[in-house]
Amino acid sequence: MKKSKNFILFVETAPLQVESTEFYAVDNAKEHHTDQFEIVQDLPPTPIFRRGQTFYFAVRFDRELDAVQDIIRLVFNFGNFKFKIKKIVISNFSEMLIFSKGPNPVVSKGTKIIIPVTEQEETALEHNKWDARVYGKDESYLTFQVRRRKH
Repeated sequence: MKKSKNFILFVETAPLQVESTEFYAVDNAKEHHTDQFEIVQDLPPTPIFRRGQTFYFAVRFDRELDAVQDIIRLVFNFGNFKFKIKKIVISNFSEMLIFSKGPNPVVSKGTKIIIPVTEQEETALEHNKWDARVYGKDESYLTFQVRRRKH
C-alpha cells in the first residue's frame, strides 16, 4: 500500500504458490519418539506426529511473503486418502478401472484442520487446540512450528 496526499494506492500481488515442502520427518520423529517406526525410515520418510506436541516443517513459496497482503492458513487432512481401484471386466479383451478417492475430510468431524498462522513468539499454551506460527523466514522459504491438539 502506497500513500499519497490525495489517495491510497493498493498494489495487488499474485497469491503465494507452494513450490515445495519439507516435513523434517526424521528430525521431528526424534522429538516425538517415533524414530523407530518403519515408515519414518522409508524413502521418502513419512512423518508421524504425536498429539499435544509441536512439530516443524518448511514451505518454499514462489515469492517472498508480503505481510500486508498475504494470509497463510495451514490445512491438514487426515484419513486414508489412497486411491481405491475397482476393476470391472467388460469382456475378455476389455476392462475398466474406476478410481475413487477415500473419505472426504470434513472440519466438523475433525478430519480437516484449518489453522491460521501468526507471527507470535510462542504457540498457545492450551494443549486442546491446534496452533501455528512462523518459526523462521529466509526470503521465500518459511519454517512453521505447529502444535497438534492433544485430544
